[in-house]
Amino acid sequence: MATTKAREDIKNDLKTLKEDLKTGAREETQRLKEKAAEAEARLREQGDELRDKARGYYDDARVRGREYYDDAAERFEEAQRYV
Repeated sequence: MATTKAREDIKNDLKTLKEDLKTGAREETQRLKEKAAEAEARLREQGDELRDKARGYYDDARVRGREYYDDAAERFEEAQRYV
């Protein structure tokens, strides 16, 4: 009888351990999902910031390029008149 009681105790302990592991795994899974969502949000935010910077650089370059073109065109016209 003592061995039957010991076996039942061991079975119950194993069952409890199994449930604890399942609970721990669910909690860890949820924690990892939250961390992944946070990381994704940070990456999106950084991507948006980089895209905005790139647009700014592009706009600046476009304006400068137009200024250089206009200046070059004006100088070319002056050169043609001179020639």
